[in-house]
Amino acid sequence: MGKLDNLREQIDEIDTKIVELLQSRASLVLKVKEAKAESNIDIYSPAREKEIRERVQGLAKEGNFPRETLDNIFSSIVGATRSLIGHLSIAYSGPRWSRAYHAALRQFGTDVEFVTTVDVDELLVSCSNGKYDFGVVPMETSVGGLISKTVASFMDLEADSLVIVAEVKLQQNLCLLSNAENRNSVKTILGDASGFVEAEAWLDKFLPGVKRELLKSREEAYEVVRNDKSVALIGPAEAGADEALGLLVEEIESLSGGESRFVVVGKKAAKPTSNDKTSLLCSVPEKAGALHEVLQFFADRKVNLLKIESKRLEREHEMFGLAGHPYFYIDLAGNKLDTNIASALDELRGAGSFVKVLGSYPKAVEMESF
Repeated sequence: MGKLDNLREQIDEIDTKIVELLQSRASLVLKVKEAKAESNIDIYSPAREKEIRERVQGLAKEGNFPRETLDNIFSSIVGATRSLIGHLSIAYSGPRWSRAYHAALRQFGTDVEFVTTVDVDELLVSCSNGKYDFGVVPMETSVGGLISKTVASFMDLEADSLVIVAEVKLQQNLCLLSNAENRNSVKTILGDASGFVEAEAWLDKFLPGVKRELLKSREEAYEVVRNDKSVALIGPAEAGADEALGLLVEEIESLSGGESRFVVVGKKAAKPTSNDKTSLLCSVPEKAGALHEVLQFFADRKVNLLKIESKRLEREHEMFGLAGHPYFYIDLAGNKLDTNIASALDELRGAGSFVKVLGSYPKAVEMESF
């Protein structure tokens, strides 16, 4: 037997062991199913799934196997064995191959029922009514910050009808998709608002005179780009492969290494962990020092603020005030059940601020650790 044949035989033995171990894992998950049924525990546990991925990430620090690929593999393994416990329906905002779809795929794997929704409003209302088990919506980007439409949709939900149970972070990876011979042949570029913002610097530099059009439907855009070589589309490489579109230019986003952040919503709060994040909206009186007063409530209790962003109401809101009134989106390190956070929120409400907690949930597995 030659050297190559011997190496292939060793690989075959390893593959056999992998399959056997996966079958053993599936058998154990069926026992988990019985235990969950006895204790009336939900199918999906964001905290446990994050724990698995972080443990695997730690194990992968040494060796040659690509770490991000390993994370994707375990996402699929966890999703596949989770499906043995029960069925999940996952809604995402936007069309197939949108970034929300990629975030849903990364969080849940392939062995769930994915459902596309027209927009964030439809998704949140449908999930709050129990039509879908969970939903995935965009929350912010590195370039544009918070997505106002998503924040406004959360604002309109009834209190505690739907909460954030997990978050997903994706590296920006926008491409120019077209069947054109080269980028100089492109006369029209289609994309969504966030895509144009994130690719603006690249487009201004390399295609400054090319017409830019907001797409009305991604499916229609795919059809146009397939049939018209003068048209290009901003989107992920996977969409090009799936829709028979050429990959004209890779990585056209303006901010190298930027991230998009998505949140997973559900009807039941996530189980507290030692590494949680709490997201909330709060109104503040329009007076000098109002922001300082808000920050002081948290500082006095040694609560770490991860993010604070001010917004103004685009329209009158029953709880948050008149159009143009300021409010804040805040991310805190910790869980709303933590004594110091609960105390700060009570103090904030007592000072006349309206506070809406969007959820406490495990922090995302950080991509830079790969």
